[in-house]
Amino acid sequence: MSTIFIVSGAFADPDITSTASTADCKYAPLETYSGTSNLQADWTANEIGLRWYNNNTLMEVESSSSGCTYDEALTPPTAPSRTGYTFKGWHVRPTMNFSEIPTNVNGTNRWAIGWTNNGNYCWYDTNTGNAQNVACNSDATFSKELQTHEWKVKYSHGDLYGMSGCSATSGTYAVAGNPTIGSGQYCWCKATGYKATGSSEVSGP
Repeated sequence: MSTIFIVSGAFADPDITSTASTADCKYAPLETYSGTSNLQADWTANEIGLRWYNNNTLMEVESSSSGCTYDEALTPPTAPSRTGYTFKGWHVRPTMNFSEIPTNVNGTNRWAIGWTNNGNYCWYDTNTGNAQNVACNSDATFSKELQTHEWKVKYSHGDLYGMSGCSATSGTYAVAGNPTIGSGQYCWCKATGYKATGSSEVSGP
């Protein structure tokens, strides 16, 4: 008497893909020529990419905070701090395609908060090209909407927010780059939020 052992592997890949609108009614993939075949849904948890903002500044976070799997625990980064404020928690910011923001008009007002050895200094410009150093409590934009190294530009269609930093990495005017922010003679800016006219919600890119 001879004995035959048949060993077959278990495969996790679905026999009928999630995008299929039809499937062949034959042995493969239903594994039967007649009768009933039992089918089971094969689920994969969504992977969600995350960006974390401290006001209008994009935070650098650990890899465990840069994304999450839908059915697993979320690891928030270290809570940010802001002078004169108490941190209450995180708020989900809606997203939009920044390429849809009109670029055929100039901003009418500009605000920015920089830093010197003596502390914050605030700049304001009314589209004259002559930015003025003003008191940081002279405008609610400085005290309520911006932090150090952040800026805002008002357009007829909405307000654009962003962050800035100094770098030793040179670049080309109006061309995107990937500088190392820290110290240096070159100033880089990044748009991080947009609030359309008539809206109270700031959207991220």
